[in-house]
Amino acid sequence: MLRVRRRTNIISGLVVFFIALVLFLHRLDALDDGLYDLFLRSWPALLILTGLTVLLGSRIPFGKIFAFVLTVALVAVVSVFAFSSRADEQRDEYQEVISQPVDIGINLLTLRVQTLSTDVELVRRVDDSNVIQGEFVGSEESVITVEYVESEPDAQGIVVASFSLVEERQSAFPKLEALGRGTLRLEIPANIPLDVDFVGEAGNVSLNMDDLSIERLNVNLGNGDVVVALPEYDPVNTGDDDSLGTLAAHDGDITLIVPESLDARFDLQLGGSGRSPEYDAGMFNYLVGDVLESRTIESADFVVNYTVVSPHGVIRVQSPSGG
Repeated sequence: MLRVRRRTNIISGLVVFFIALVLFLHRLDALDDGLYDLFLRSWPALLILTGLTVLLGSRIPFGKIFAFVLTVALVAVVSVFAFSSRADEQRDEYQEVISQPVDIGINLLTLRVQTLSTDVELVRRVDDSNVIQGEFVGSEESVITVEYVESEPDAQGIVVASFSLVEERQSAFPKLEALGRGTLRLEIPANIPLDVDFVGEAGNVSLNMDDLSIERLNVNLGNGDVVVALPEYDPVNTGDDDSLGTLAAHDGDITLIVPESLDARFDLQLGGSGRSPEYDAGMFNYLVGDVLESRTIESADFVVNYTVVSPHGVIRVQSPSGG
Protein backbone atom coordinates (compact mmCIF):
# COMPACT_ATOMS: atom_id res chain seq x y z
CA MET A 1 0.00 0.00 0.00
CA LEU A 2 1.31 3.42 -0.96
CA ARG A 3 1.44 5.83 1.96
CA VAL A 4 1.33 9.58 1.43
CA ARG A 5 3.55 11.44 3.87
CA ARG A 6 1.64 14.19 5.64
CA ARG A 7 3.29 17.61 5.67
CA THR A 8 2.93 19.85 8.68
CA ASN A 9 3.49 23.58 8.44
CA ILE A 10 5.15 24.35 11.77
CA ILE A 11 5.42 28.07 11.01
CA SER A 12 1.67 28.42 10.46
CA GLY A 13 1.04 26.63 13.72
CA LEU A 14 3.38 28.96 15.59
CA VAL A 15 1.74 32.04 14.07
CA VAL A 16 -1.76 30.85 15.01
CA PHE A 17 -0.55 29.99 18.52
CA PHE A 18 1.07 33.43 18.92
CA ILE A 19 -2.07 35.28 17.77
CA ALA A 20 -4.25 33.23 20.10
CA LEU A 21 -1.85 33.85 23.00
CA VAL A 22 -1.85 37.63 22.44
CA LEU A 23 -5.65 37.77 22.27
CA PHE A 24 -5.94 35.62 25.38
CA LEU A 25 -3.51 37.78 27.38
CA HIS A 26 -5.29 40.93 26.22
CA ARG A 27 -8.61 39.47 27.37
CA LEU A 28 -7.10 38.93 30.82
CA ASP A 29 -5.65 42.47 30.88
CA ALA A 30 -2.25 40.83 31.25
CA LEU A 31 -0.77 42.48 28.17
CA ASP A 32 0.52 46.03 28.07
CA ASP A 33 -1.74 48.29 25.96
CA GLY A 34 1.30 49.52 24.05
CA LEU A 35 2.31 45.99 23.06
CA TYR A 36 -1.25 45.18 22.01
CA ASP A 37 -1.32 48.37 19.94
CA LEU A 38 1.89 47.27 18.21
CA PHE A 39 0.35 43.84 17.59
CA LEU A 40 -2.72 45.39 15.92
CA ARG A 41 -0.52 47.58 13.74
CA SER A 42 1.59 44.59 12.69
CA TRP A 43 -1.16 42.30 11.40
CA PRO A 44 -0.48 43.13 7.70
CA ALA A 45 2.81 41.28 8.24
CA LEU A 46 0.74 38.08 7.95
CA LEU A 47 0.17 38.90 4.28
CA ILE A 48 3.91 39.40 3.83
CA LEU A 49 4.60 36.09 5.58
CA THR A 50 2.08 34.31 3.37
CA GLY A 51 3.59 35.76 0.22
CA LEU A 52 7.16 34.94 1.22
CA THR A 53 6.15 31.42 2.23
CA VAL A 54 4.60 30.83 -1.21
CA LEU A 55 7.64 32.27 -2.99
CA LEU A 56 10.37 30.65 -0.90
CA GLY A 57 8.76 27.70 0.85
CA SER A 58 9.47 25.03 -1.77
CA ARG A 59 12.26 26.74 -3.67
CA ILE A 60 15.07 26.90 -1.10
CA PRO A 61 16.00 24.77 1.91
CA PHE A 62 14.22 25.91 5.07
CA GLY A 63 12.33 28.41 2.95
CA LYS A 64 9.40 28.71 5.35
CA ILE A 65 11.68 29.36 8.30
CA PHE A 66 13.60 31.93 6.27
CA ALA A 67 10.31 33.63 5.31
CA PHE A 68 9.28 33.77 8.98
CA VAL A 69 12.62 35.24 10.12
CA LEU A 70 12.58 37.77 7.29
CA THR A 71 9.04 38.88 8.20
CA VAL A 72 9.93 39.30 11.89
CA ALA A 73 13.03 41.31 10.95
CA LEU A 74 10.97 43.54 8.65
CA VAL A 75 8.40 44.20 11.40
CA ALA A 76 11.19 45.03 13.85
CA VAL A 77 12.88 47.49 11.47
CA VAL A 78 9.63 49.25 10.57
CA SER A 79 8.63 49.45 14.26
CA VAL A 80 11.95 50.97 15.30
CA PHE A 81 11.72 53.50 12.46
CA ALA A 82 8.14 54.44 13.38
CA PHE A 83 8.91 54.91 17.08
CA SER A 84 12.11 56.87 16.44
CA SER A 85 10.28 59.13 13.95
CA ARG A 86 7.61 59.98 16.53
CA ALA A 87 10.07 60.41 19.42
CA ASP A 88 11.05 63.97 18.42
CA GLU A 89 7.52 65.25 17.82
CA GLN A 90 6.35 67.78 20.41
CA ARG A 91 3.22 66.66 22.26
CA ASP A 92 0.69 68.84 24.10
CA GLU A 93 -2.14 66.53 25.20
CA TYR A 94 -1.10 66.67 28.84
CA GLN A 95 -0.49 69.91 30.78
CA GLU A 96 0.62 70.13 34.38
CA VAL A 97 0.93 73.51 36.11
CA ILE A 98 3.53 73.72 38.89
CA SER A 99 3.19 76.29 41.65
CA GLN A 100 4.98 75.64 44.93
CA PRO A 101 5.40 78.39 47.56
CA VAL A 102 8.68 78.32 49.49
CA ASP A 103 8.90 79.65 53.04
CA ILE A 104 10.87 82.87 53.28
CA GLY A 105 12.92 81.47 56.20
CA ILE A 106 14.49 78.65 54.16
CA ASN A 107 18.31 78.53 54.29
CA LEU A 108 18.80 76.03 51.44
CA LEU A 109 16.51 74.75 48.68
CA THR A 110 17.43 71.42 47.09
CA LEU A 111 15.89 71.18 43.63
CA ARG A 112 15.65 67.72 42.02
CA VAL A 113 14.31 67.42 38.47
CA GLN A 114 14.12 64.13 36.57
CA THR A 115 12.67 63.92 33.05
CA LEU A 116 12.30 61.51 30.14
CA SER A 117 12.32 62.79 26.54
CA THR A 118 11.73 66.43 27.45
CA ASP A 119 13.16 69.84 26.59
CA VAL A 120 13.87 71.62 29.87
CA GLU A 121 14.34 75.29 30.76
CA LEU A 122 15.20 76.48 34.27
CA VAL A 123 15.29 80.24 34.80
CA ARG A 124 15.25 82.81 37.59
CA ARG A 125 11.93 84.38 38.51
CA VAL A 126 11.64 87.95 37.31
CA ASP A 127 9.86 89.03 40.50
CA ASP A 128 10.74 88.62 44.19
CA SER A 129 8.07 86.07 45.10
CA ASN A 130 9.20 82.86 46.80
CA VAL A 131 7.35 80.50 44.48
CA ILE A 132 8.65 77.73 42.23
CA GLN A 133 6.42 78.10 39.20
CA GLY A 134 6.22 76.50 35.81
CA GLU A 135 4.45 74.15 33.44
CA PHE A 136 4.96 70.76 31.85
CA VAL A 137 3.42 70.08 28.43
CA GLY A 138 3.72 66.65 26.89
CA SER A 139 2.20 63.27 26.15
CA GLU A 140 -0.64 61.61 28.02
CA GLU A 141 1.80 58.75 28.61
CA SER A 142 3.74 61.02 31.01
CA VAL A 143 2.96 61.45 34.68
CA ILE A 144 4.43 64.35 36.68
CA THR A 145 4.95 63.88 40.41
CA VAL A 146 5.85 66.92 42.53
CA GLU A 147 6.92 66.70 46.16
CA TYR A 148 7.92 69.44 48.58
CA VAL A 149 9.23 68.94 52.12
CA GLU A 150 10.67 71.37 54.67
CA SER A 151 12.94 70.10 57.42
CA GLU A 152 12.76 71.07 61.06
CA PRO A 153 15.40 73.62 62.15
CA ASP A 154 18.65 71.97 63.22
CA ALA A 155 20.79 73.00 66.21
CA GLN A 156 21.99 76.07 64.30
CA GLY A 157 18.48 76.95 63.18
CA ILE A 158 19.16 75.88 59.57
CA VAL A 159 16.05 74.90 57.60
CA VAL A 160 16.35 72.94 54.34
CA ALA A 161 13.52 72.59 51.82
CA SER A 162 13.45 69.82 49.22
CA PHE A 163 11.54 70.17 45.94
CA SER A 164 11.42 67.27 43.50
CA LEU A 165 9.76 66.94 40.11
CA VAL A 166 9.80 63.52 38.45
CA GLU A 167 8.43 62.59 35.04
CA GLU A 168 7.47 58.94 34.67
CA ARG A 169 5.73 56.81 32.04
CA GLN A 170 2.28 55.44 32.68
CA SER A 171 3.25 52.39 30.67
CA ALA A 172 6.57 50.63 30.15
CA PHE A 173 5.68 50.38 26.44
CA PRO A 174 3.85 53.51 25.24
CA LYS A 175 1.42 53.56 22.34
CA LEU A 176 2.80 54.88 19.08
CA GLU A 177 0.31 57.76 18.81
CA ALA A 178 1.18 58.89 22.35
CA LEU A 179 4.92 58.93 21.80
CA GLY A 180 6.73 62.27 21.60
CA ARG A 181 8.73 64.93 23.36
CA GLY A 182 7.55 67.17 26.17
CA THR A 183 8.62 70.59 27.43
CA LEU A 184 9.22 71.75 30.98
CA ARG A 185 9.81 75.30 32.17
CA LEU A 186 10.50 76.16 35.80
CA GLU A 187 10.99 79.60 37.32
CA ILE A 188 13.08 79.57 40.51
CA PRO A 189 13.19 82.15 43.33
CA ALA A 190 16.33 84.26 43.26
CA ASN A 191 16.84 84.94 46.95
CA ILE A 192 17.37 81.37 48.25
CA PRO A 193 20.64 79.34 48.16
CA LEU A 194 20.15 76.42 45.76
CA ASP A 195 21.39 72.86 45.35
CA VAL A 196 20.23 71.82 41.86
CA ASP A 197 20.32 68.26 40.54
CA PHE A 198 18.95 67.51 37.05
CA VAL A 199 18.72 64.09 35.39
CA GLY A 200 17.23 63.62 31.92
CA GLU A 201 17.00 60.82 29.36
CA ALA A 202 16.82 63.00 26.25
CA GLY A 203 16.03 66.52 25.08
CA ASN A 204 17.70 69.90 25.01
CA VAL A 205 18.37 71.50 28.39
CA SER A 206 18.84 75.19 29.17
CA LEU A 207 19.73 76.16 32.74
CA ASN A 208 19.93 79.93 33.10
CA MET A 209 21.40 80.20 36.59
CA ASP A 210 22.28 83.87 36.18
CA ASP A 211 21.59 85.87 39.38
CA LEU A 212 20.74 82.67 41.30
CA SER A 213 22.53 81.59 44.48
CA ILE A 214 23.98 78.27 43.30
CA GLU A 215 25.64 76.26 46.05
CA ARG A 216 25.86 73.08 43.97
CA LEU A 217 24.81 72.16 40.43
CA ASN A 218 24.71 68.70 38.84
CA VAL A 219 23.45 67.92 35.34
CA ASN A 220 23.24 64.41 33.85
CA LEU A 221 21.69 64.25 30.36
CA GLY A 222 21.69 61.09 28.26
CA ASN A 223 20.98 62.47 24.78
CA GLY A 224 20.78 66.12 23.76
CA ASP A 225 22.55 69.44 24.19
CA VAL A 226 23.06 71.33 27.43
CA VAL A 227 23.46 75.09 27.94
CA VAL A 228 24.34 76.34 31.43
CA ALA A 229 24.68 80.02 32.34
CA LEU A 230 26.65 80.27 35.59
CA PRO A 231 26.09 83.07 38.10
CA GLU A 232 28.74 85.25 39.69
CA TYR A 233 28.14 83.83 43.15
CA ASP A 234 30.47 82.71 45.94
CA PRO A 235 29.06 79.50 47.49
CA VAL A 236 28.82 79.69 51.26
CA ASN A 237 29.44 76.05 52.15
CA THR A 238 32.35 75.17 49.83
CA GLY A 239 35.98 76.18 49.49
CA ASP A 240 37.90 77.29 46.41
CA ASP A 241 39.21 73.74 45.83
CA ASP A 242 35.86 72.00 46.28
CA SER A 243 33.89 70.85 43.24
CA LEU A 244 30.42 72.33 42.92
CA GLY A 245 29.21 69.46 40.77
CA THR A 246 29.33 67.61 37.45
CA LEU A 247 27.82 68.90 34.21
CA ALA A 248 27.38 65.99 31.79
CA ALA A 249 25.96 65.67 28.27
CA HIS A 250 26.72 62.05 27.40
CA ASP A 251 25.58 62.24 23.77
CA GLY A 252 25.50 65.92 22.85
CA ASP A 253 27.24 69.27 23.14
CA ILE A 254 27.56 71.29 26.32
CA THR A 255 27.92 75.07 26.41
CA LEU A 256 28.92 76.99 29.54
CA ILE A 257 28.23 80.72 29.69
CA VAL A 258 30.63 82.24 32.20
CA PRO A 259 30.65 85.92 33.26
CA GLU A 260 33.99 87.56 32.57
CA SER A 261 34.21 88.54 36.25
CA LEU A 262 33.77 84.92 37.44
CA ASP A 263 36.94 82.90 38.01
CA ALA A 264 36.42 79.23 37.25
CA ARG A 265 38.22 75.94 36.83
CA PHE A 266 36.72 73.22 34.64
CA ASP A 267 37.97 69.63 34.69
CA LEU A 268 37.05 68.36 31.22
CA GLN A 269 36.26 64.71 30.60
CA LEU A 270 36.32 64.21 26.84
CA GLY A 271 36.03 60.42 26.87
CA GLY A 272 38.83 59.96 24.35
CA SER A 273 36.85 61.76 21.65
CA GLY A 274 39.88 63.80 20.65
CA ARG A 275 37.75 66.93 20.29
CA SER A 276 39.33 70.05 21.70
CA PRO A 277 37.14 72.42 23.70
CA GLU A 278 36.06 75.73 22.21
CA TYR A 279 36.88 78.65 24.51
CA ASP A 280 37.97 82.28 24.66
CA ALA A 281 41.75 82.21 24.95
CA GLY A 282 41.60 85.71 26.42
CA MET A 283 39.62 84.39 29.39
CA PHE A 284 40.96 80.85 29.90
CA ASN A 285 44.14 78.79 29.81
CA TYR A 286 43.94 75.22 28.52
CA LEU A 287 46.21 73.20 30.80
CA VAL A 288 47.69 69.72 30.60
CA GLY A 289 45.17 67.15 31.79
CA ASP A 290 42.24 68.79 29.99
CA VAL A 291 41.68 71.59 32.48
CA LEU A 292 40.31 75.01 31.58
CA GLU A 293 41.29 77.67 34.09
CA SER A 294 40.56 81.40 34.25
CA ARG A 295 43.60 83.52 33.47
CA THR A 296 42.94 85.71 36.52
CA ILE A 297 42.54 82.81 38.94
CA GLU A 298 45.65 83.66 40.99
CA SER A 299 44.16 86.97 42.11
CA ALA A 300 40.57 85.73 42.44
CA ASP A 301 38.46 86.42 45.52
CA PHE A 302 36.79 83.03 44.99
CA VAL A 303 36.89 80.22 42.43
CA VAL A 304 34.15 77.85 41.25
CA ASN A 305 35.09 74.32 40.18
CA TYR A 306 33.09 71.98 37.97
CA THR A 307 33.65 68.69 36.18
CA VAL A 308 32.38 68.87 32.60
CA VAL A 309 31.62 65.65 30.70
CA SER A 310 30.96 65.34 26.96
CA PRO A 311 32.42 62.15 25.44
CA HIS A 312 30.59 62.46 22.11
CA GLY A 313 30.08 66.20 21.70
CA VAL A 314 31.82 69.55 21.90
CA ILE A 315 32.46 71.51 25.08
CA ARG A 316 32.16 75.27 24.66
CA VAL A 317 32.98 77.89 27.27
CA GLN A 318 32.05 81.47 26.43
CA SER A 319 31.12 84.80 27.95
CA PRO A 320 27.52 86.13 27.97
CA SER A 321 28.42 88.24 24.94
CA GLY A 322 29.31 85.10 23.03
CA GLY A 323 33.08 85.52 23.08
